Amino acid sequence: MAKERDLAAEWVTFRDLNCAGRSAGTLRLADRVIAESDDTGRTARMITYVGAAVHLDQRGDTPGCVNDLTALAAYTRPITDDLTVSQRVLLRYAVKRLAALGHHLDLDLPHDDGIDPILADVNTLADVCDAIADQQPDKAIAQLDDIPEAIDAVGLAEPVRLRSIALSQRGDHAAALAVERDVLRVVTAEEEQLRSLLASGMSARLDQDRLRRIAAHFACQATTDPLTGLPNRRKMERFTETLARRRTAAAVGVLDLDGFKSVNDTHGHDTGDVVLQRFAGVLARTVRHGDFVARHGGDEFVAVLPRTTMAEAAEIGERIRAAVAAEDWSTVAPGTRSEPPSAGPTSTATPLPLSGPPTTPSTTRSGRVARSPRSRTA
Repeated sequence: MAKERDLAAEWVTFRDLNCAGRSAGTLRLADRVIAESDDTGRTARMITYVGAAVHLDQRGDTPGCVNDLTALAAYTRPITDDLTVSQRVLLRYAVKRLAALGHHLDLDLPHDDGIDPILADVNTLADVCDAIADQQPDKAIAQLDDIPEAIDAVGLAEPVRLRSIALSQRGDHAAALAVERDVLRVVTAEEEQLRSLLASGMSARLDQDRLRRIAAHFACQATTDPLTGLPNRRKMERFTETLARRRTAAAVGVLDLDGFKSVNDTHGHDTGDVVLQRFAGVLARTVRHGDFVARHGGDEFVAVLPRTTMAEAAEIGERIRAAVAAEDWSTVAPGTRSEPPSAGPTSTATPLPLSGPPTTPSTTRSGRVARSPRSRTA
């Protein structure tokens, strides 16, 4: 049961990844993946398959949904006796959903009870499909009225879409059309969120690739910060000693994240680690080729800018400020935002993620911002 619960908890993640790929036109369902022999792999693929198929119907491609769900039933029919509980629930919903669309299959699967709440939600939606297939739209609508509006077993749009089908079957086409508009609104909102998450993940991956190249350039693991991939304090000290021996002038900027402890306390240390990685990525891609950035320790970072005047250092500091302000920190920790810098040419506030009620630099004590680089000539 614990294994089933873990798999069910991953339902939304796998479904959203596949739906995001379909929305962006970057993924194609491969029929043969259902033949995966590993139970975990098979369940994950069935989650994405069923979720993506009903997503097609929610977006208006009912024939595509029918084709995919029919294919799923055909591929899994020979191994029905070997399916786990979660896999049976998935396949059963596929069959019931097809019946609600007027496509009946000769494939009878048992109703599993005493299962994870997410899988129980799938069974509830399957009961709604049963009522629609039996030409009982009033019963289907009553069942939908009894379930939470935010049920997300197969996407937030699925209960709304089933309501539209039931209303249309009852002959209330005006109401069905109005509900279809709700389906479009929910699907559009989900796709926008998924695209944002996909873009954020791609950006983070590019940042991490750049950090790995920087770490490789500045030598071995002993001189690399394992969390951010940046050089650590030991490597920074060696770098500055080399500059001193060569009598090379440099500007040194020290950046630390004021209020960073509040991020850890509010969202947890895992989120705090992601903030540090994201901030490190901003630094790495903002400074010039030949500049040196390192994590000094904790939430403190150092930028060493060889052969740089104070005016140039100030310009780089402003560039870092703008890059940090442009980041969407709410994708790191939901509810956070970037705080605008204080007005005036002498402002030293750089926006960083905040949580809680709206504040301004003049009204928040902790500041919760990154100080601009305190530059000095080495």
